[in-house]
Amino acid sequence: MTSIPERIGFLKEIGLDYGYGPTSIIQWTLEHIHITGGLPWWAAIAATAILMRAVTFPLYLKSTDQVARQSALAPITKPITERMQLAQKENDQTGVMNAWKELNAVRKRAGLSYMAQFTPMLVQSILGFCSFKLMRAMAGLPVPGLQNGGFGWVTDLTITDGYLLLPAIMAGAMHVMFRYGGETGSNELMNPGMRSFMLWGMPGVVFLITGWQPAAICVWFAASGAWAMGQAMVMQKPAVRKLFGVAPMYKPKPTESVDKGKGLMNIVTAMARDRAGAVDTTATSKSAPKTGSSAMTYQAPNVRTTTARGTANVPRSASTSAAPASANAGIVESVKGKWDSTWAMAKNQMAERAAQNNKDAIAQAAKSYEKRAKQKRDMQKRGGR
Repeated sequence: MTSIPERIGFLKEIGLDYGYGPTSIIQWTLEHIHITGGLPWWAAIAATAILMRAVTFPLYLKSTDQVARQSALAPITKPITERMQLAQKENDQTGVMNAWKELNAVRKRAGLSYMAQFTPMLVQSILGFCSFKLMRAMAGLPVPGLQNGGFGWVTDLTITDGYLLLPAIMAGAMHVMFRYGGETGSNELMNPGMRSFMLWGMPGVVFLITGWQPAAICVWFAASGAWAMGQAMVMQKPAVRKLFGVAPMYKPKPTESVDKGKGLMNIVTAMARDRAGAVDTTATSKSAPKTGSSAMTYQAPNVRTTTARGTANVPRSASTSAAPASANAGIVESVKGKWDSTWAMAKNQMAERAAQNNKDAIAQAAKSYEKRAKQKRDMQKRGGR
């Protein structure tokens, strides 16, 4: 293997063949930087990591713009999320859905998108996993040149950093990055507990994991972490945000209360649990229903069973399933009926609200027309004089 000359494609020749995908793209880029650029392996690895970060930078620009807008909108969305929490505690599914629709309408009008906020994290997670897999495979072969392609105190990239300096650099860069608000430059919406974990817990976990990995992996993530730290610091600068057309950082006034996002996540979790068929039996048995939708009872339909000869409808009493399974099926069907009725009521209320908004718009247009006509008549009278 050591006799294979270094040329474009030699990594695939020695067994690093990942077909098509992110790992192959990283491998192709790393190989070209090392061979065409004439860089030693450690520098080629660091340069490739920084290049991958630079490619995803536009995604972070979009994300930090979204986060800044959401932070500025928090005083408006906070009462809605609190209303959702209260409706959830009272088992008022109609209230939850109405508040949810209102929150989505506010976010849509402000141009906010959950996908735009989470896309860079998703992309970076994929690239991080693929690069980890590639670096580990390169050190495991090992690739010719890695054993003497290091620098300073790390001469062999196939073994761990004996001084643990590279893992410490990674952990320190991550701590500074989160202290400056993460890669989007803003952590206003992060609750205190999560922020403490990201500041101290996450760097500690990264240090423990990478402390026993080959130095090639540490070089990659140290370079990537240095870029992320610099990006977090730069995105705090108003001039930089203005240069890229990103919304300025929103600093709430002392009299304002900023929503930390916990209410929304709790509501999303509760809705997902409701859709999955989880029922709060304590609330339904010990407290009176708050709305008509929560007081609704649902009669389970016939069970559809599939046999080898075909599909047939049989009454529930004739089902051959065990009692616990029947009970679970009844719970799922009951929740489904409750959810469907709630959703229908929410759609009806939305339709009524849309009709009312249409009437208001027509009335406003008529009022505006009358105002313009009156102004025109007044101008004609003044001109006649």
